[in-house]
Amino acid sequence: MSYPYKSVIGNWSADLINKFFKILPMWEQNVTTLPIYLEGLKDDLVNCSIVVTEFKSDGDYLTLVCILQLLISNPDLNTNKVRRQIFRAINICNTLRARYSVQEVSS
Repeated sequence: MSYPYKSVIGNWSADLINKFFKILPMWEQNVTTLPIYLEGLKDDLVNCSIVVTEFKSDGDYLTLVCILQLLISNPDLNTNKVRRQIFRAINICNTLRARYSVQEVSS
C-alpha cells in the first residue's frame, strides 16, 4: 500500500463502524434526518476512495457503498433486513481495518 498514513485509515475505519451502527437506532425510530445522514455517509465513502486510491479496487469497500445505496433506495425495508445489512457493513469495516491499518509488532 502506497498510502503513508495507515494508522489514520485504521482510526477512520473504527469511526466508520460507529457511523454504520448509528443507522440502526435512527431507522428503528424513523428519524426524519436519516436520509440526509445516509447520503452524507455515502458521499464520505465515495470521496474517501479518491484520497485512498487502494479503496477503488477493493470489493469490500464497494460493498459498503452498495449497502448504503440499498438503504437509501429502499426506505421501507423491514428492520430485520436493515439490521442484517448494518452488521454486515460492520464486519466489512473490521476487515478493512485489519487490511489497511498498521499492525503492531511485538518484541
